[in-house]
Amino acid sequence: MDELSAIIIKLQGDGDYNGVVKLLKQMGDVDNQLKTDLEKLNNAGIPVDIYFDQGVEVLGLLGNDNIKLILNYNSINYFCTFLKC
Repeated sequence: MDELSAIIIKLQGDGDYNGVVKLLKQMGDVDNQLKTDLEKLNNAGIPVDIYFDQGVEVLGLLGNDNIKLILNYNSINYFCTFLKC
């Protein structure tokens, strides 16, 4: 699991589209047994995915003016970096 996580994080960090395509071809298939097991879990109402609630809304900081300034500053920095301004 650690090795697979490291591979995925490296592919994401490098933006390696071809590497992702290759990995999906090698490991992206869901065989019949796994498909059957996932259907059983779904039918039993057992969640199989992890979802993280995140952001200023979840933290209760949506109305905080300091957070708005930080978010605006970070957005401007991101777009300036992206657009090379």
